[in-house]
Amino acid sequence: MHAKLTGRPGQAAGMVFHVMEESTIGSNPESTIRLKAGIMSDRHARIFYDRKKENYFIEDLKSFNGTRLDGEEIRGKKKKLQKYHIISFANHYEFTFQIVADSEMPSRAPAAPAPQAEEAKMARTIVIDYNDMMQQMPQKKDAFFVEFRTTKGGDQSTMLKDGENTIGRMSSSDIMIDNPSISRQHAVLSVRGEKIFVRDAGSRNGTFLDEQRVEQETEITGNAEVRFGLVRAVLVKKPLDPRKQ
Repeated sequence: MHAKLTGRPGQAAGMVFHVMEESTIGSNPESTIRLKAGIMSDRHARIFYDRKKENYFIEDLKSFNGTRLDGEEIRGKKKKLQKYHIISFANHYEFTFQIVADSEMPSRAPAAPAPQAEEAKMARTIVIDYNDMMQQMPQKKDAFFVEFRTTKGGDQSTMLKDGENTIGRMSSSDIMIDNPSISRQHAVLSVRGEKIFVRDAGSRNGTFLDEQRVEQETEITGNAEVRFGLVRAVLVKKPLDPRKQ
């Protein structure tokens, strides 16, 4: 017996993960299930099997944007799992949780399929090891990260992509922050080579750089603190994956 997470329509569509003893979920490269850094906490949640209680459990690891079990917010809590649930992470990735027979557990990645009709190709179910896929992608040695400081759910470390990184409460934001002081479209962080710039996107509660309100696009230098509404953040540059250093 083991458990399976199957992505539901939306951002998780096409993702399938198998859980044995334990799977950690987050943006950290060390996570068993690594999801988009823009909205996921570094260590967001975990699903594990308790041998003494002979049951699976889910635990939110004080994530910034939360975890929901069948629609219920479980931030910082541990919950017992039954045979079937709907689990969502950061209000962005939604999965079906199922306890299934071990016969459904793939032993290894399947060999390349034989040529088949286009209709059959479209009908196949594709199992993706998302964590391995991310590790095999070309990676930069160093990257810029934005670290949010919060008293509610710990810190959230998010890698910035080259170009524009939108910040807001909308699920479509590159960096989604679920905080009442954050506007749906709050601000934009732009990475241009070795420089980072911030601009406000017409937010209600403003964007601040070292407590000075940002009126136009401004470069972030040194250890300057950025504040989006009431959410404080700092920018750091560090290796993308310490294992490769």
